Amino acid sequence: GIAGEICHAPVFPQDSVSHKIREAHGSLIMAKAEELRLLGADELTEKLGQLKKSLMQHRFQAKTGKLETKSVIKIIKHDIARTLTVMNEKKNQK
Repeated sequence: GIAGEICHAPVFPQDSVSHKIREAHGSLIMAKAEELRLLGADELTEKLGQLKKSLMQHRFQAKTGKLETKSVIKIIKHDIARTLTVMNEKKNQK
C-alpha cells in the first residue's frame, strides 16, 4: 500500500514469504503463541533449542552467501521470542 495508509491484510497471508518459509520449515517454525501454549515445559525447552540451532545454521548460511531468503532469520528470532514469552507466562502462573 501507500505509505501512511492503514493495511488491513492478514498478518500471514497464504501467499506471503513468511507463510512459504513456515511451510518449508514445517513444525520447527510456528506462527502462533496459542500453538505454543498447548505444549508442555519440556516440549517448549526442546522447541527453543531447535529454534536456536536453526538460527545458528541460517546465520552461517547468510555469512557464506547460501541463504536464499534472509527474512527467515527475522522469523526465527520472532519465534524464539514468542517461545520465551510463553515459557515465562507458564513459569509465572505457578
